[in-house]
Amino acid sequence: MDDNRKREANIVLLTSIVFTVLTILIVNNMEKKTSSLTYLLNMGWGVILSEYFFRKYFPKDNYEYKKIWKALLISIVIVIPFLLAMIYAPSE
Repeated sequence: MDDNRKREANIVLLTSIVFTVLTILIVNNMEKKTSSLTYLLNMGWGVILSEYFFRKYFPKDNYEYKKIWKALLISIVIVIPFLLAMIYAPSE
């Protein structure tokens, strides 16, 4: 992977993390916490990531398809701390 692709991948990764933090802040600041708002926000962020970033950084004409295992492992490593925080957070 050349340096330009690494930079683009890091931008998408950081944007994903920002979207996750924004979702947490928005949902936790609501008076009545609902999972439907979380799902809606995550779907919205997903649309932005797939429609804007994917098309911008990975155009159809020169994209090389690869196996998903590395990306899947990175995603799991990012999600695990959030899951652990949710499981072990003190209940109100």
